[in-house]
Amino acid sequence: MVALVATAAATRWPDLADHFWIDEGISVGIASHGWTRIPAMLRLDGSPPFYYLILHFWVKLFGSSEAATHLLSLGFALACIPAAYLGVRRRFGRRAGVIAAVLFAANPYLVTYSTETRMYTLLVLLALGTTLAFLEVFAFGNRRGLAPFVLGTDLMLYTHNWAVFFVAGLVAATVPCLVLAKDRRRLATDFLAGFGVAGLLWLPWVPTLLYQATHTAAPWSLTPSAGEITGAIAAVLGDQRSLVAVILGGGAGLVAMLRSRSGEAAAVAAAVVLPVVTVIGGWLASQVNPGWTYRYFGIFLAPLLIVAAAGLSREGGRGLVALGLVLFFWIQPLASALSSPNVNGANGKGDVQPLAEAVGPMLSRGDWVIAIQMEELPVLDYYLPGGLNFANATGPQPRPEVVDWRDATARMSEATPEVGLIPLLERAQVGTRFLLVCPRMVVNDDALLWFRLMEDRCEQWREALELDPRLKRHYLSDVTTSLQTYLRLYSKEQA
Repeated sequence: MVALVATAAATRWPDLADHFWIDEGISVGIASHGWTRIPAMLRLDGSPPFYYLILHFWVKLFGSSEAATHLLSLGFALACIPAAYLGVRRRFGRRAGVIAAVLFAANPYLVTYSTETRMYTLLVLLALGTTLAFLEVFAFGNRRGLAPFVLGTDLMLYTHNWAVFFVAGLVAATVPCLVLAKDRRRLATDFLAGFGVAGLLWLPWVPTLLYQATHTAAPWSLTPSAGEITGAIAAVLGDQRSLVAVILGGGAGLVAMLRSRSGEAAAVAAAVVLPVVTVIGGWLASQVNPGWTYRYFGIFLAPLLIVAAAGLSREGGRGLVALGLVLFFWIQPLASALSSPNVNGANGKGDVQPLAEAVGPMLSRGDWVIAIQMEELPVLDYYLPGGLNFANATGPQPRPEVVDWRDATARMSEATPEVGLIPLLERAQVGTRFLLVCPRMVVNDDALLWFRLMEDRCEQWREALELDPRLKRHYLSDVTTSLQTYLRLYSKEQA
């Protein structure tokens, strides 16, 4: 286990200092506030507070650099390896424990998010502990797992809102446990106690969640099709080939365990039901309020890998061959996996840092940075010099480190240069510079409204700046070659 953890750490260490992308800037921005203020800040963002509270104290101790904050995510990912070994070995045997540890060490999802300042590796670790505790209580009848189950469930709910779907999966997973239980009365009592206490502890956050559900959304997300349900499971396992290898290599072993009608049978059935119901819950919710993206899928990774390890461990040589294939699929295409448009990994991150490094010396205290893509402001605020003013299409943003997602699409639809830009130009002193930052994208009529609005607002703001007789444009040929962002810099020359 020591060698496995060390190898996993060594492979990810070179990417530890990678530059932040948009969401990482948001993480550091929220965590920069006092810990008592973070929950209130998240009414604007749409997330629960647990990860940001951890990050807040981590930054206090180790700083807010890319490497320091990535190290926290790496620690969560590495902790999954021994946790999987110990938890899976306890009920499925030593071979299953070793296979589980290897799977958690090499999984591309965990490799990617090990070097990202977001909550996803923490969520996988919590899901692993919660799943193991759930199986201990409801599949194997050991009440000692009840307190860890309640704690894990609530920490997940306080880490990411998709944990609501995971809890729905846990509820559904009790059905096969109930069918196979020897003492159903005891299981029902444990169910009421475990889920009841977890619900009571989560209750203080529910009003904020309901407010977030009403006012915040993910306007950048598509409504998923039915085929994306199975696609989500395959994606978090690496790809379709890995899923097929696990099914062919370990399927017979899982069937044998299901036929045993023992605690193992209940555990396997529950661990299969859990991720399936979680995915379906997220898919159904995304039909109403889209929020479907690869980085959320890690919430059901742990039960999938537990099932895979259990099945592969029972198939002897065939299981080991299947494991070898899975590892080959995961490790061989790792570079392409990291550069996937759905994965903001080492090769898919934004270009704000090099742009800020190039244009930062041209800006002085009191100058304005206008980012039409509102979620880009926190990372711009992180990398650009201090003392600047920030705005987006809706107007000045006195707290650029936090994105206000409340009714964002409606606010962006109503934004005009006359309201969001012209007052800034009127009040600015002669010599003030205005940096316009726009995403570089190809937008057609089939694109989401959010992206079409950004394209329209970029064009309107650029035109307003170009035509204003008080402004002089400065050419930034050395920093406008980015594939993701383009800049325009203007200075006020006349009162």
